[in-house]
Amino acid sequence: MIQYKVEPVARHELDELLRDYVCSTCWGPLTFAWQPGKKWFAICNRCREDTTGYTSKRYAEKRVEESVQEAIEAEHNLREIFGLNQPKRSTGENLRDLGFEDKKEQS
Repeated sequence: MIQYKVEPVARHELDELLRDYVCSTCWGPLTFAWQPGKKWFAICNRCREDTTGYTSKRYAEKRVEESVQEAIEAEHNLREIFGLNQPKRSTGENLRDLGFEDKKEQS
């Protein structure tokens, strides 16, 4: 018999857990496992028997959103620090750099 790190839950609590919570380790979706003796467990699809707990989907979604915003801000700041912010170039300038002649200038 598999030993889970989470406590068994009553069947009537399982639906709410699966709907409103995710794995506290990887924020992956939860599924259920049943063991003889009418024990129900909410476990992570990825972590399986290593599932250690749960966190609300709402919290995980909020943290993901904050992380995306932090990544955008960090990328912007790092580009400035390392001098990677170059002015936008026209299509003609890019074509000239690639060795193509600008037909407008030939006329």
